[in-house]
Formats: sequence, structure tokens, C-alpha cells
Amino acid sequence: MILVSPVSTQTFPIVVTALTLKPEKVILLSTPKVRKFEKFLKNVLTYSGIEVEIKTIEPYNRESIVSSVSDISDDVLYLLNCGTKYTAMVLFDIAGKDRVIYYTPGGKLLSLDGEVIAEIKNDLLDVEIHSAMYGFKIRSEIQEIDKIVERKPLTYYIAFNYKKIIPVVNKIQNQILSKNVLPLEFYSLAARYSLIKPHGGKYFVFDDSYLRGKWFEEFVFLKLIEKGFYDVHIGVVINWYDSDVVNEIDVIAVKNNRLHLFSCKTGKNINVFSKHLYELHELTKRIGGDFGKGYLCIAPVVSNAKKPSRKEFPSIPKKPFNLKDLDWQKFLNSEEGKRYKEVWSAYNSLKFLTKRANLMDLQILTVKDLISGDWH
Repeated sequence: MILVSPVSTQTFPIVVTALTLKPEKVILLSTPKVRKFEKFLKNVLTYSGIEVEIKTIEPYNRESIVSSVSDISDDVLYLLNCGTKYTAMVLFDIAGKDRVIYYTPGGKLLSLDGEVIAEIKNDLLDVEIHSAMYGFKIRSEIQEIDKIVERKPLTYYIAFNYKKIIPVVNKIQNQILSKNVLPLEFYSLAARYSLIKPHGGKYFVFDDSYLRGKWFEEFVFLKLIEKGFYDVHIGVVINWYDSDVVNEIDVIAVKNNRLHLFSCKTGKNINVFSKHLYELHELTKRIGGDFGKGYLCIAPVVSNAKKPSRKEFPSIPKKPFNLKDLDWQKFLNSEEGKRYKEVWSAYNSLKFLTKRANLMDLQILTVKDLISGDWH
């Protein structure tokens, strides 16, 4: 069997279809505009043992498209996910509906009658294949996975108690941590995994980068494994083929053949995270295409997904908010009112960040979200 497909910037449907059907040959109908993606596809499919033939077409010229497939035998299927709509219509006209297939986001290959031709295996692609088919390669990544797994109890302890621990950790000076400012269980775990050591009535910190943020990346890494991601990498540095452009990704993983990118932020101010959304959006589209998914994971202690309630703040005036109102002024100047302002600000900041992320098809994950596992 021969599989014919136009080439586009979205290489995913072609690769998963070819690796599922395993044709004798794949014929790629390419144009000068997608030459580099043609190259990526040929590299991946050839490496997978599939013969590849490339034919150049004019995507809006019927005679050119017809000529490119005129010598192909009857034992052929046409994948119509990629290329221009005009090319797809011409190929459909040539082939007829019985020889046309379409990849659906649900992981199925369908005929135009709705018949399921094949279902895509969930572990067909890994990070390496994704890297090849979208034109980037892994330059380096963290290799000490055994160490990450070994100190999982410490990482999880910090994650489950981060609102108590992080404010203190952020005040570490000269790699010295004051004694008795954190729960004893923290000191016990941190000493067990050689993160700290007693030093003159205080503790010397051997790896302050772990406490200041690397713990969060490791927590995300470990939770993805628990959640059944097929291939997970941490601390990944990538660069683009034929380019010196380099990008860093905190955690990158595959599930159901889709590439997922995770950017982990532990800064104090949630309001500065908006700029990271644009970077993550651009990187997700370049690395994962239309089928990739990006996540901004945040761990500032000020983040609050719930609107402050009267149960938490019983002294809230029983009237609409008004800064000029004397009762509201009195409340906001009280100790309870100051806490209310902090919670309200945190709620609004997270709400704004989430709304902006949704517009970019990204997802915000807080530490609580990651702990609960109630996300997709």
C-alpha cells in the first residue's frame, strides 16, 4: 500500500498515520514553502523504515497536482489533513471517497463515510520523534533521574507545605538557613538527602537552587510520571536544526502522542508571569504544532483560586464595595481588611492570568492543581 499526503507545517498527522498503517511507501506532495518540513518528515519516516518519495507540486494548479499522482497504482490511500484546501479537493476528486482518509484529534483514522480505518496507539510517539518531526533536537537534559526519584519525599514535603516553607527559603542568605524557622520534618528530610548540613547553630545549604525553584520542576516531573505520561524529560535545552537558536524547557513530556510543555515559575509576584505566557505560546506552537499543549505551572504563595468569602472575613461590610464608603475604609484599614486585600489581589491576579492563558490555548496549573491531579 502507498500513502500519499501533501506536506504542511503540521507534520503530526502524517507521521502518526504512516507509523500506524506502515505503508510500503509514503509519497509527499511538497512545495518550496514547506521544504524544511518535507525534510523533517523524510528523516523521521526513513528512520522508521518507510520508503519516502517526494514530488513537488503547485498547490493551486490542478494540472500539477493531477500529474504528480498519475502514475500511482490503485493500492493507495490519500491523507487529506495537510496542504491547501484546493490540493485536498483535487486529490479527493481524483481518488474518490473510498481511497481518502482523515486523521481526527481523537486519535482515529476515518474514511469520509465515518468508518474507522485504524486507531492510533497511545505510545506511538516519544519526545525524540517529536523533536525530529518539528525540526529541533535535544542538546542536553538533566540526567540525574535517580537522584530526583530518591529525594521525592523531600520534594513532595515542600510541595504540600510550600506556603510555610517558601517564604523562609526566599530569605536564605549566603547559603545559610537559620535553625528552627521551619518544621523539624523539613530539616530531617533535607539533611537525609544531603541538601543541608548543621553549621554553627545554623544550617549550611548545599543546593540553594533546589530550594529556590528546582524542587518545583522536580515535583512537576514526578507528578507527570504518576499521571501516566509516556515519556518525560526535565531540564531540557534544545536547539533548532541549521540554527544556533537555543531554548530551555523545564519539563517536556508526551501523552497520547501529544507533546506537552511545562514552564515552572516560583517567583514572588504573580503579576509578572503574563510575559511568560507569550514565550510559552510561541515555543509550544513551534515544538508541538497545533497538537501540542503548553502549561504554565506557578507556585507563588500569593496565588489564590478562590474568591475571598464572608466566612473567612466575617467583618466585610454588608454593602457593595466602595472605597469612599467609611465602613469599607474602616474595614480595609483593619488587620482583617489588610489580609482581605491580599487574598482579593491574589484571586484577581490568578483570574486574569488564567483568562489570558485560555485565550492562547494554554493552561495554568497551581501547586494545588498538581497535587490534586484534577487537570488534563
